[in-house]
Amino acid sequence: MKKVLKAEKLCASYGKGNAQVDVLKDFEFNMDNGAFEALMGPSGSGKSTFLHIASRLLTPSSGKVFVGDAEITSMGDSDSAKFRRSNIGVVFQSFNLVESLNVEENIVLPVRLAHGAVDKARLEKLINILGLEGKEKKKPGELSGGECQRVAIGRAVYASPKIIFADEPTGNLDTISSQGICKLLSRLNKDESCAILLVTHDPVVASYANKVHFLKNGVIVDSIETDHDASKISGHYLKTFNRSGF
Repeated sequence: MKKVLKAEKLCASYGKGNAQVDVLKDFEFNMDNGAFEALMGPSGSGKSTFLHIASRLLTPSSGKVFVGDAEITSMGDSDSAKFRRSNIGVVFQSFNLVESLNVEENIVLPVRLAHGAVDKARLEKLINILGLEGKEKKKPGELSGGECQRVAIGRAVYASPKIIFADEPTGNLDTISSQGICKLLSRLNKDESCAILLVTHDPVVASYANKVHFLKNGVIVDSIETDHDASKISGHYLKTFNRSGF
């Protein structure tokens, strides 16, 4: 099967000399089209750094990342921004919505920035999938945290990207809202045929993915099929990292 994401000998470090910290070390990763996978590991293991490099929000020290056939690590800032708007969706823990824009305007913002035309039928369908009917004209300050994250997901998926990167997408939400977001991501993965790679510390969130990769000190140390079983993921995490809790 064709790969939607591939990383080759990826290295990332911060600082210089004795203060240098190596976050990713010859990191290798690949992911099939339409897959739904998760990254887990202790803080500082390189999960979010890889996600930010793969979405071209950070530049690696060395190595390559491909999204589809495009090597994004060789792109300049302008080209990578254009490529990201059409091919990559990013969902952050903090939503990153524009407070002065309403729900509809936030969702179509990347298309507007690219001077593209808004597909009203696509927008209406997506609003229904997101469960935001009747809230189209509301601004972020008038929405709950779960609703704000649904808007952010809508913005990420509107342009039908090849892959969505979700960095702790439930980190600011309560349990019920978190479950709703996970079910939404699962539905979008199936209905939109969009690959999803998420970073999480929560085995329940990871259980919605089909496969989870465990990172330690900048490398993947193990990968398992989730079987959508949070207890299996939790037990494997604790065994892998010899920890008594998260």
